[in-house]
Amino acid sequence: MWPAAICYAQGTQANPSFKLDSLRRELDRIDRKLESGESREKNVLRDIDASEQRIAIAEELVREQRQQVAGLRDSISRLERQIGPRENELVALGTRILELEDNQNRLSAALARSMLAEHRLRGWTTWEFLLEARSWRELLARRTALKRLQNTVRETKTGLNTAVGTLHETEDTVFLSTQALRERKWSLENSRRRAVEIETDMRADLQKLAIQKNALQIRLKKLRQDRRMLEAHRQEIAASQAQIEEMIGRIAGGQPLSGAPFNLLKGMLPWPVRGRIVEKFGLIRNPRLATITENPGIEISSSPNASVISVADGRVSSVSWLRGFGNVCIIEHAGSFYTVYAKLGQVVVKMNDEVKAGNVLGYPGFNAAADDYRVHFELWSGKEKKNPVEWLLPQ
Repeated sequence: MWPAAICYAQGTQANPSFKLDSLRRELDRIDRKLESGESREKNVLRDIDASEQRIAIAEELVREQRQQVAGLRDSISRLERQIGPRENELVALGTRILELEDNQNRLSAALARSMLAEHRLRGWTTWEFLLEARSWRELLARRTALKRLQNTVRETKTGLNTAVGTLHETEDTVFLSTQALRERKWSLENSRRRAVEIETDMRADLQKLAIQKNALQIRLKKLRQDRRMLEAHRQEIAASQAQIEEMIGRIAGGQPLSGAPFNLLKGMLPWPVRGRIVEKFGLIRNPRLATITENPGIEISSSPNASVISVADGRVSSVSWLRGFGNVCIIEHAGSFYTVYAKLGQVVVKMNDEVKAGNVLGYPGFNAAADDYRVHFELWSGKEKKNPVEWLLPQ
């Protein structure tokens, strides 16, 4: 790349019109890049629109999922309200069964005591009770009374057993019904947990979509910012082109200034301002804007209170404001040499002032893009631009 850059710089020094042609080509290239930027901006806008549609659909799905979770929660609450009374009923049935079984036992004991008391068995067996009869008539009477008591006891026990059995069946039915409700509740709780997990995943997806949309908006903002920078850069190039055309016309029609030969000062000129070079002479590539421009001078970063001085004796031939360069002061020196001091925040000389080397011309201007104070310095020999560093004292 460097040989091409050197050839380009040499060509522009030898032929100013070649430089103008190159600047025109640069303007055309920037125009094409602006058109390409507009196309990319439209694509990003389309992507943002699609992203907003996806977000709207995702939000609707989240709302539906949230409603499903709420419905499952309501169903679980209703089941819990049904399970509560059933469990209370089970407890009551268990208590009732225990009471009946206790009554059954007490009744059996009471009947046995009554039978023994009535027949004065006092520990006798049934056969002893019958054989103690003094006649067949008494035997039959005793046998009939004993059967009647046994039937009464049997019927009472049967009734109690039936009641207890019925209660057990009811208890089993209630238990199975309650168990079914509990299983239904567990199933609904599992469904609710899965629904909550799905809703959480949906919210995460929605968050990702929002992040993607935000990234697209940032990209759109950057594209628009780059477009503004390209447009500003194009304006600066156009201003530089107009400045160079004006300079060429003025140099061609003006009379050279007489005095000590300027070319003898090569390598001995004082620096126009204290600072450091932040942009060198020659071709400059901007990686952000993907542009290659030619810097006809050097950019010096300085401080706001630093003085910008004339590097040699001469006369102020121009004080003006140019787009992309701000306040510009041009000093004409002997032998058709010119020095250009641009991007000044303040100029303290005026047109046709005679200046000596070291005289203050102005002060650095603020560069908002770089957040510092800068001075742009050029050196021309007739219609040829020179590398200022080769003419200044080594730092």
